[in-house]
Amino acid sequence: MKYKGSFFTLYLAILLFLADCYNTDIVIIFTSISLLYFIMKYGIYKKAFIMIFPLFVIVIIGMITAFLKGNLAYRDTLRDIYKTLCPIIFILFGFYLYEYEKAGKNYFWKSILIAGYLITFRHFTLIILNVVKYGISFETVRGVGGNMSMTTLISFVALTYLKDKLVFIPNKKFLFSKILLGLSLVLYLSRTMIVVLLSFLTVLSVNYIRKSSRKKILVVLFVSILFLFFFLSIRNTDIIIELNEKFSKSFTEINSKNRYWDWISINNNWRGYEVFLVKNEMNNTNILSKFFGFGFGARLSLGVTIRLGEELFSAVPILHNGYYYIFFKTGYVGLLMLLSFFFTRMIKVFRKILYSKKDKNNLLFLICTYIAIAISMYVISGFYNGVTLLSLCEVVGYYERKIADGKE
Repeated sequence: MKYKGSFFTLYLAILLFLADCYNTDIVIIFTSISLLYFIMKYGIYKKAFIMIFPLFVIVIIGMITAFLKGNLAYRDTLRDIYKTLCPIIFILFGFYLYEYEKAGKNYFWKSILIAGYLITFRHFTLIILNVVKYGISFETVRGVGGNMSMTTLISFVALTYLKDKLVFIPNKKFLFSKILLGLSLVLYLSRTMIVVLLSFLTVLSVNYIRKSSRKKILVVLFVSILFLFFFLSIRNTDIIIELNEKFSKSFTEINSKNRYWDWISINNNWRGYEVFLVKNEMNNTNILSKFFGFGFGARLSLGVTIRLGEELFSAVPILHNGYYYIFFKTGYVGLLMLLSFFFTRMIKVFRKILYSKKDKNNLLFLICTYIAIAISMYVISGFYNGVTLLSLCEVVGYYERKIADGKE
């Protein structure tokens, strides 16, 4: 039995590792097989399917519209179906993971932490090899081993705020693990990662300070001051200057309100240009397309021919902005479904936070996870970006199941 549990933990960790590092389709295949096994073993859990219903409606709208427009057999259509099914499958998988580990084996957090360690080890190894070969700079550090790792992020946050849930880790290893994972997060030099991490730290730190002793509060302030002095000491290094420039462009590059677009503005504000084109398409289409979109498989015309990677494109099938991606494919109805999913789930968790007399860290962790997905939706398509947010979707399903079970 112990061997079986260890194997399952490793299996989950490998799925997370492959999702974060390689964004491979193998992950969705094995996760789907595992989900089917769980459904056959435990039956259909109605509350889980009710929860993901708005996301399922998006898939149905996109497929029906694609069928009516004759797009159903296109490769782009299959890609859209795959991308919109990913969060549904992963959230349901998280639901059933909770059911599977009711015996208290900690498969869930063990697998996430093992994956976090594996991803971090790979990240450090690739950075060291790259720096040795090309020297240290913003370009030789950023993006090496991937642009971000949400698994590493939630591992770090869990080690910081959910220690009581990680009883399988010796106390002596907590500090070392946090330093290791925290350094890896910093070295990704990702704006999205930093914003998401700060949202977790801000919300959970407020709760930590609220229920902590004066001594612990002083420790938090001391560590924060040390971090501030460290940042000030390296603020003039090339890497920090480059990162600061990236942050300064964060709002301009998603600006869609330009009235005139040329090659320079398109190149500098690519995400904003995509949004501008979607707005323009939706403003000039018929009423049915406004409500139900252009369907899966539809491509957004760019108005110009641009080289993306090694190919030339005059139209693109996917967008950086997940909200406008759904808006373009499934119209106002699809966008409403997506927003209602976030709104209803977050309201429910907020209500639990207000009225629950138990420890609120798990609930706050869940609300931060929703915020993380919502933020990432705006710049990297969020949970519609293939399998890269598997870990966050698992957290959503796992803790939503725990709430439904009356454990929170």
